[in-house]
Amino acid sequence: MGDNLDLRFLHLSAKKGNAGDLDKLMRYFESYVKKYSHVNGKFDDDAYQEMNIKLWKCLNKFEYKIAS
Repeated sequence: MGDNLDLRFLHLSAKKGNAGDLDKLMRYFESYVKKYSHVNGKFDDDAYQEMNIKLWKCLNKFEYKIAS
C-alpha cells in the first residue's frame, strides 16, 4: 500500500475514534510540527503544543473528496 493510502486509512480510523491510529498520525507529522516550533531560532514548547492542538483540530475537520 502506498503512503497516501496508508495515511487515508489511518485518518479515517482515527476519526472513528481509534486512539492508536490518531497517535500514529500525530507521530507521522511530528517532524514538521517540531521544525516549525522554533521562535527566534529556539525551540518553543508553547508553539509546539499549540501546533499539535491545531494539527489535531485540522485532522478532525479534514474530509476526503473523490475527484470526478
